Amino acid sequence: MADARRAKLAELAETHPDETAEMNEAQAAAGRRIAALGDPRDPAVLHTDRYDALVREGLEPYDRHFNDLLGAGGWTNINLAHYGHVADALDARTGQGLRVLVTFGSWHKHFLRDELAKRDDIRLIPMADFLETTHPSPAAWPEFRGSPGRTGSYGVTEIAEPRVRWEYDTGAVIESSAAVVGDTVYVGGHAQRLHVLDRDTGAVRWSFDVDGWLRSSPSVADGLVFFGADDNRFYAVDAKTGEERWRFALGEGGEQASPAVVDGVVYFGAFDGHVYALRAETGALVWKRDVGSGVLSSPAVSDGVVYSGTNGGAVVALDAATGEVRWRVQVSDEAVFSSPAVSEGRVLFTSYDGGVYALDARTGESLWRHATGAASFSSPAVDLGVVYVGSNDDHLYALDAGTGGVRWRTVLNGAVFSSPAVTDRSVYVGSSDGRLYALDRVDGAVRWSHAVGGEDVNVWTSPSAVQGRLYFGSHAGKVVVLEDAR
Repeated sequence: MADARRAKLAELAETHPDETAEMNEAQAAAGRRIAALGDPRDPAVLHTDRYDALVREGLEPYDRHFNDLLGAGGWTNINLAHYGHVADALDARTGQGLRVLVTFGSWHKHFLRDELAKRDDIRLIPMADFLETTHPSPAAWPEFRGSPGRTGSYGVTEIAEPRVRWEYDTGAVIESSAAVVGDTVYVGGHAQRLHVLDRDTGAVRWSFDVDGWLRSSPSVADGLVFFGADDNRFYAVDAKTGEERWRFALGEGGEQASPAVVDGVVYFGAFDGHVYALRAETGALVWKRDVGSGVLSSPAVSDGVVYSGTNGGAVVALDAATGEVRWRVQVSDEAVFSSPAVSEGRVLFTSYDGGVYALDARTGESLWRHATGAASFSSPAVDLGVVYVGSNDDHLYALDAGTGGVRWRTVLNGAVFSSPAVTDRSVYVGSSDGRLYALDRVDGAVRWSHAVGGEDVNVWTSPSAVQGRLYFGSHAGKVVVLEDAR
């Protein structure tokens, strides 16, 4: 049958070239996104909801255009035939209390699993329960939101029952999110110091003092740590020793945005109303662009374009090589503090007017707006067609990335300034009630929460998810690391 199907598809490629091109591109895109999860032969990658969702998305055009034309060799038709054999075998053994192992091709798995889940005479046991370890999230979290695209989507590691691995008291408020690279954690704070800690124990490796609050989340690349401070300077220091490599003078107001480092260039915005591009190795100015007002938004960089919000309510797209303006959209009169997230041709962000926005990444054209119940400071995460974002109305939202429609919204016990991190099954986010929450990414149900403790305990930082641990800070001044207690 496989040979006959290939021959028929070759014929259909001649008669249906557009449909064939769509099919091939969807499958290639799914393959690339699966490869980003890790080794696709790894059972801990295969047996995840994320893997199944990517396969389903990649096969949709193939099934839609060609299932009926291929007859018995069509994708749904093949899967129905496979499932018929499995169902017959299960029917013959129902009520016997047996544990049954069903094996089939990985790209068929989501179909058969969906069909099996419809039966009321069996219980599906997650394969993860039989694996020695869950598949880790990326081995490093080098910058705010994990990557220059700022999507906030990271691997498949889950924490089912949290326990504290370690805590470190910095002595002052922490708004900076942690970077985790190798065996080291880097985080700023109001103690006017970059704190550099051992990843496993929290022991101090070294520190670097500045003359102002360090609210910028550090970025680590090419052996250097990059960050700005309220002392009107931007710094690069050696990631191993803390030795200063260079500093760059800014205008009044300092730098609170978190830098993005791409291809040897570091990009960031500042309160002096400019977006900057500097040589990462030397600090030499590549370009700077006046965007009309101060910048608290952390820039996203994708496909040669730098995207940033401004305190004047605009979003700008700048050429990464030259700083030339590709487009500029005045969203409202309220500031865009959010870092944009760039995904699937969309630029997604929030505004202090309470809106969540999607713009066309190429043109800046408005795609949709969703109104929350209050101002928003939270930067959105986006994964598999869903946008996750917080609001000062005490809710975390899950919105359809294509339409802005609400998938779910969950009320927490305080304003959600924190920017969520999304893993295979969970959304992790902080709240002004002093807790870090884990929510089910499918329906928004709260799985657990962890209280930081202390008098001023707002959790504004974005949690960093790295290889089975969550790293975050709070207004109580502590860096907290959670891991699974199981």
